[in-house]
Amino acid sequence: MHNFSRGIQAGQFANMGSSGALPSFDHLWNSARSSLAGILIFLILTFIALRLSPQSLRDAADMAATFVFAFTGGLVTAARVGHYSLLRQVAVVLAGGFLTANGGGTARTFILQQPQFFWLENPDYLLVTFAGGVIAWLMAADIREVTESHWDMADRIALGVFAGMGAEKAGLVFMVATGDWFVTGVLLATLTGAGGGLIRDLLLRRWPTALFTSYGLCAAVGGALHLHMVVEGVPVAWFFSTVFTTVLACLTRKWSWRPKSRKPFIE
Repeated sequence: MHNFSRGIQAGQFANMGSSGALPSFDHLWNSARSSLAGILIFLILTFIALRLSPQSLRDAADMAATFVFAFTGGLVTAARVGHYSLLRQVAVVLAGGFLTANGGGTARTFILQQPQFFWLENPDYLLVTFAGGVIAWLMAADIREVTESHWDMADRIALGVFAGMGAEKAGLVFMVATGDWFVTGVLLATLTGAGGGLIRDLLLRRWPTALFTSYGLCAAVGGALHLHMVVEGVPVAWFFSTVFTTVLACLTRKWSWRPKSRKPFIE
Protein backbone atom coordinates (compact mmCIF):
# COMPACT_ATOMS: atom_id res chain seq x y z
CA MET A 1 0.00 0.00 0.00
CA HIS A 2 1.08 3.63 -0.57
CA ASN A 3 3.96 3.74 -3.09
CA PHE A 4 4.76 0.11 -2.64
CA SER A 5 8.50 -0.09 -3.41
CA ARG A 6 11.52 1.93 -4.33
CA GLY A 7 11.02 0.83 -7.93
CA ILE A 8 7.96 2.98 -8.53
CA GLN A 9 9.44 5.83 -6.52
CA ALA A 10 12.44 5.86 -8.82
CA GLY A 11 10.24 5.57 -11.91
CA GLN A 12 7.87 8.37 -11.02
CA PHE A 13 10.32 11.02 -12.22
CA ALA A 14 12.00 9.08 -15.01
CA ASN A 15 10.14 10.94 -17.75
CA MET A 16 10.44 14.44 -16.33
CA GLY A 17 11.64 17.14 -18.70
CA SER A 18 15.29 18.08 -18.68
CA SER A 19 14.56 21.39 -16.98
CA GLY A 20 12.91 19.66 -14.03
CA ALA A 21 10.16 22.30 -14.01
CA LEU A 22 7.40 20.60 -15.96
CA PRO A 23 6.65 16.93 -16.62
CA SER A 24 7.04 15.71 -20.18
CA PHE A 25 4.10 14.58 -22.29
CA ASP A 26 5.22 10.96 -21.87
CA HIS A 27 5.18 11.34 -18.09
CA LEU A 28 1.70 12.87 -18.13
CA TRP A 29 0.43 10.18 -20.47
CA ASN A 30 1.87 7.37 -18.36
CA SER A 31 0.37 8.88 -15.22
CA ALA A 32 -3.04 9.23 -16.85
CA ARG A 33 -2.88 5.69 -18.19
CA SER A 34 -1.94 4.28 -14.78
CA SER A 35 -4.75 6.24 -13.10
CA LEU A 36 -7.33 5.01 -15.61
CA ALA A 37 -6.06 1.46 -15.18
CA GLY A 38 -6.41 1.75 -11.40
CA ILE A 39 -9.97 3.05 -11.72
CA LEU A 40 -10.82 0.22 -14.10
CA ILE A 41 -9.33 -2.35 -11.71
CA PHE A 42 -11.50 -1.07 -8.87
CA LEU A 43 -14.64 -1.03 -11.03
CA ILE A 44 -14.00 -4.60 -12.18
CA LEU A 45 -13.49 -5.77 -8.59
CA THR A 46 -16.71 -4.05 -7.54
CA PHE A 47 -18.59 -5.70 -10.41
CA ILE A 48 -17.18 -9.12 -9.43
CA ALA A 49 -18.32 -8.57 -5.84
CA LEU A 50 -21.81 -7.70 -7.05
CA ARG A 51 -21.97 -10.84 -9.20
CA LEU A 52 -20.64 -13.22 -6.56
CA SER A 53 -22.84 -12.00 -3.72
CA PRO A 54 -26.02 -9.92 -4.22
CA GLN A 55 -25.48 -6.75 -2.20
CA SER A 56 -25.65 -2.99 -2.46
CA LEU A 57 -23.16 -1.12 -4.62
CA ARG A 58 -21.69 0.39 -1.47
CA ASP A 59 -21.07 -3.01 0.11
CA ALA A 60 -19.57 -4.28 -3.14
CA ALA A 61 -17.19 -1.28 -3.18
CA ASP A 62 -16.27 -2.11 0.41
CA MET A 63 -15.36 -5.66 -0.64
CA ALA A 64 -13.35 -4.34 -3.58
CA ALA A 65 -11.50 -1.98 -1.24
CA THR A 66 -10.78 -4.87 1.11
CA PHE A 67 -9.25 -6.88 -1.74
CA VAL A 68 -7.17 -3.92 -2.90
CA PHE A 69 -5.77 -3.26 0.58
CA ALA A 70 -5.04 -6.97 1.12
CA PHE A 71 -3.26 -7.12 -2.23
CA THR A 72 -1.22 -3.93 -1.87
CA GLY A 73 -0.43 -4.77 1.75
CA GLY A 74 0.73 -8.17 0.57
CA LEU A 75 2.98 -6.53 -2.03
CA VAL A 76 4.61 -4.32 0.60
CA THR A 77 5.19 -7.32 2.85
CA ALA A 78 6.42 -9.60 0.07
CA ALA A 79 9.16 -7.11 -0.79
CA ARG A 80 10.56 -7.59 2.73
CA VAL A 81 10.42 -11.38 3.13
CA GLY A 82 12.23 -12.73 0.07
CA HIS A 83 14.90 -14.34 2.26
CA TYR A 84 12.34 -16.26 4.36
CA SER A 85 11.47 -19.91 3.90
CA LEU A 86 8.53 -20.63 1.59
CA LEU A 87 6.04 -21.40 4.35
CA ARG A 88 7.10 -18.38 6.38
CA GLN A 89 6.85 -16.14 3.30
CA VAL A 90 3.25 -17.17 2.70
CA ALA A 91 2.27 -16.73 6.35
CA VAL A 92 3.86 -13.29 6.68
CA VAL A 93 2.49 -11.99 3.37
CA LEU A 94 -1.02 -13.14 4.30
CA ALA A 95 -0.64 -11.52 7.72
CA GLY A 96 0.52 -8.27 6.09
CA GLY A 97 -2.47 -8.33 3.75
CA PHE A 98 -4.87 -9.01 6.61
CA LEU A 99 -3.49 -6.19 8.76
CA THR A 100 -3.62 -3.70 5.90
CA ALA A 101 -7.19 -4.59 4.92
CA ASN A 102 -8.71 -5.23 8.34
CA GLY A 103 -6.34 -3.88 10.99
CA GLY A 104 -7.84 -0.39 11.14
CA GLY A 105 -11.41 -1.68 11.22
CA THR A 106 -10.50 -4.19 13.90
CA ALA A 107 -9.00 -1.46 16.07
CA ARG A 108 -12.17 0.57 15.48
CA THR A 109 -14.25 -2.37 16.72
CA PHE A 110 -12.27 -2.39 19.98
CA ILE A 111 -12.67 1.36 20.45
CA LEU A 112 -16.41 1.27 19.75
CA GLN A 113 -16.73 -1.77 22.05
CA GLN A 114 -18.75 -3.64 19.47
CA PRO A 115 -19.57 -7.25 20.35
CA GLN A 116 -18.03 -8.97 17.32
CA PHE A 117 -15.43 -8.31 14.65
CA PHE A 118 -16.91 -7.40 11.28
CA TRP A 119 -14.83 -10.05 9.53
CA LEU A 120 -16.39 -12.72 11.73
CA GLU A 121 -19.91 -11.41 11.20
CA ASN A 122 -19.31 -11.56 7.45
CA PRO A 123 -16.69 -14.21 6.53
CA ASP A 124 -16.58 -12.83 2.98
CA TYR A 125 -14.08 -10.29 4.31
CA LEU A 126 -11.73 -13.13 5.24
CA LEU A 127 -12.14 -14.83 1.86
CA VAL A 128 -11.49 -11.61 -0.03
CA THR A 129 -8.49 -10.79 2.18
CA PHE A 130 -7.04 -14.27 1.68
CA ALA A 131 -7.45 -14.00 -2.11
CA GLY A 132 -5.72 -10.62 -2.22
CA GLY A 133 -2.81 -11.82 -0.10
CA VAL A 134 -2.28 -15.03 -2.07
CA ILE A 135 -2.30 -13.23 -5.42
CA ALA A 136 0.22 -10.69 -4.10
CA TRP A 137 2.52 -13.49 -2.98
CA LEU A 138 2.24 -15.35 -6.29
CA MET A 139 3.15 -12.29 -8.35
CA ALA A 140 6.69 -12.35 -9.68
CA ALA A 141 8.83 -9.36 -8.72
CA ASP A 142 9.02 -7.98 -12.27
CA ILE A 143 5.22 -8.13 -12.65
CA ARG A 144 4.81 -6.30 -9.35
CA GLU A 145 6.99 -3.46 -10.59
CA VAL A 146 5.01 -3.11 -13.83
CA THR A 147 1.56 -3.19 -12.24
CA GLU A 148 2.03 -1.42 -8.92
CA SER A 149 1.48 2.08 -10.33
CA HIS A 150 -1.97 0.91 -11.47
CA TRP A 151 -2.72 -0.55 -8.07
CA ASP A 152 -1.54 2.65 -6.41
CA MET A 153 -4.57 4.42 -7.89
CA ALA A 154 -6.89 1.62 -6.85
CA ASP A 155 -5.40 1.86 -3.37
CA ARG A 156 -6.33 5.54 -3.12
CA ILE A 157 -9.91 4.75 -4.13
CA ALA A 158 -9.99 2.08 -1.42
CA LEU A 159 -8.78 4.69 1.07
CA GLY A 160 -11.77 6.87 0.18
CA VAL A 161 -14.22 4.01 0.61
CA PHE A 162 -12.80 2.96 3.97
CA ALA A 163 -12.52 6.50 5.37
CA GLY A 164 -16.16 7.29 4.66
CA MET A 165 -17.45 4.03 6.09
CA GLY A 166 -15.28 4.26 9.19
CA ALA A 167 -16.43 7.82 9.83
CA GLU A 168 -20.10 6.91 9.45
CA LYS A 169 -19.96 3.83 11.67
CA ALA A 170 -18.15 5.70 14.41
CA GLY A 171 -20.34 8.77 14.02
CA LEU A 172 -23.56 6.82 14.36
CA VAL A 173 -22.38 4.97 17.47
CA PHE A 174 -21.17 8.09 19.28
CA MET A 175 -24.12 10.19 18.16
CA VAL A 176 -26.47 7.73 19.88
CA ALA A 177 -24.27 7.21 22.93
CA THR A 178 -22.96 10.69 23.74
CA GLY A 179 -24.03 13.18 21.10
CA ASP A 180 -20.32 13.97 20.61
CA TRP A 181 -19.60 12.36 17.30
CA PHE A 182 -17.87 14.56 14.71
CA VAL A 183 -14.30 14.62 16.02
CA THR A 184 -14.48 10.96 17.03
CA GLY A 185 -15.87 10.06 13.62
CA VAL A 186 -13.02 11.84 11.83
CA LEU A 187 -10.39 10.17 14.02
CA LEU A 188 -11.86 6.73 13.41
CA ALA A 189 -12.14 7.48 9.69
CA THR A 190 -8.37 7.98 9.73
CA LEU A 191 -7.92 4.78 11.71
CA THR A 192 -10.15 2.77 9.38
CA GLY A 193 -8.56 4.10 6.20
CA ALA A 194 -4.89 4.24 7.20
CA GLY A 195 -4.59 2.39 10.50
CA GLY A 196 -4.08 -1.07 9.01
CA GLY A 197 -1.14 0.10 6.93
CA LEU A 198 0.26 1.90 9.96
CA ILE A 199 0.21 -1.31 12.02
CA ARG A 200 1.80 -3.27 9.16
CA ASP A 201 4.54 -0.70 8.63
CA LEU A 202 5.43 -0.65 12.32
CA LEU A 203 5.71 -4.44 12.40
CA LEU A 204 7.88 -4.36 9.26
CA ARG A 205 9.97 -1.52 10.76
CA ARG A 206 9.07 0.73 7.82
CA TRP A 207 8.48 4.46 8.11
CA PRO A 208 4.66 4.53 8.46
CA THR A 209 3.13 6.03 5.35
CA ALA A 210 0.03 7.11 7.28
CA LEU A 211 2.16 9.37 9.49
CA PHE A 212 4.85 10.64 7.13
CA THR A 213 2.81 11.34 3.97
CA SER A 214 -0.58 12.90 3.26
CA TYR A 215 -2.28 9.47 3.35
CA GLY A 216 -3.67 9.72 6.88
CA LEU A 217 -4.56 13.38 6.40
CA CYS A 218 -6.60 12.55 3.30
CA ALA A 219 -8.52 9.91 5.25
CA ALA A 220 -9.31 12.46 7.97
CA VAL A 221 -10.48 15.15 5.56
CA GLY A 222 -12.51 12.65 3.53
CA GLY A 223 -14.11 11.31 6.70
CA ALA A 224 -15.03 14.84 7.83
CA LEU A 225 -16.64 15.58 4.46
CA HIS A 226 -18.54 12.31 4.55
CA LEU A 227 -19.97 13.02 8.00
CA HIS A 228 -21.00 16.52 6.95
CA MET A 229 -22.82 15.18 3.88
CA VAL A 230 -24.55 12.47 5.91
CA VAL A 231 -25.82 15.06 8.39
CA GLU A 232 -27.01 17.26 5.51
CA GLY A 233 -28.83 14.29 3.96
CA VAL A 234 -26.82 14.16 0.76
CA PRO A 235 -27.79 11.04 -1.24
CA VAL A 236 -25.01 8.47 -1.83
CA ALA A 237 -22.66 10.50 0.35
CA TRP A 238 -20.20 7.60 0.37
CA PHE A 239 -19.69 7.95 -3.39
CA PHE A 240 -18.96 11.67 -3.30
CA SER A 241 -16.65 11.38 -0.29
CA THR A 242 -14.80 8.53 -2.00
CA VAL A 243 -14.25 10.61 -5.14
CA PHE A 244 -13.13 13.60 -3.08
CA THR A 245 -10.69 11.59 -0.96
CA THR A 246 -9.27 9.86 -4.04
CA VAL A 247 -8.67 13.14 -5.86
CA LEU A 248 -7.15 14.70 -2.74
CA ALA A 249 -4.83 11.72 -2.27
CA CYS A 250 -3.71 11.99 -5.90
CA LEU A 251 -3.08 15.73 -5.69
CA THR A 252 -1.02 15.37 -2.50
CA ARG A 253 0.70 12.06 -3.30
CA LYS A 254 4.18 13.67 -3.32
CA TRP A 255 3.78 15.27 0.09
CA SER A 256 6.20 13.69 2.50
CA TRP A 257 7.82 14.73 5.74
CA ARG A 258 9.81 11.55 6.23
CA PRO A 259 13.45 12.13 7.21
CA LYS A 260 15.94 11.39 4.42
CA SER A 261 17.66 8.75 6.52
CA ARG A 262 17.32 5.23 5.14
CA LYS A 263 17.55 3.67 8.58
CA PRO A 264 14.60 1.52 9.69
CA PHE A 265 11.89 3.39 11.57
CA ILE A 266 12.49 1.03 14.51
CA GLU A 267 16.04 -0.17 15.04
